[in-house]
Amino acid sequence: MIFAIIAYLVRKLPIYFGVHTIISILIYIIVNVLINKIPIDESISSILSGIILLSVCEWINLFVLNDCLKINIQVMMNHPMMKILYMMPSLILFICLVWLLYLFVFKNKREDSKNVFN
Repeated sequence: MIFAIIAYLVRKLPIYFGVHTIISILIYIIVNVLINKIPIDESISSILSGIILLSVCEWINLFVLNDCLKINIQVMMNHPMMKILYMMPSLILFICLVWLLYLFVFKNKREDSKNVFN
């Protein structure tokens, strides 16, 4: 909830979009370190890997929309509801990839810990 509020407030600032991303990254890192008590190196790597993964999912979605389905991206970006609907597959892809990574990482950690105690 805190991250959503931060994203909303930073996007309301009267600055360019690329600067929004950098400010959001810095605030997310600070929140992870101070509130969630995550070490700074893990916080930086998790935030950057999440942003990179989300960007890759959005590029894949844009490629499919533009090249495969022949949807005009400029028209889509001018209509907020169309933009939300057409970008939903990238969010679903991102959620699926994060879920798969979570399963593989924690499944391997649990199996390793069981092997140590056996």
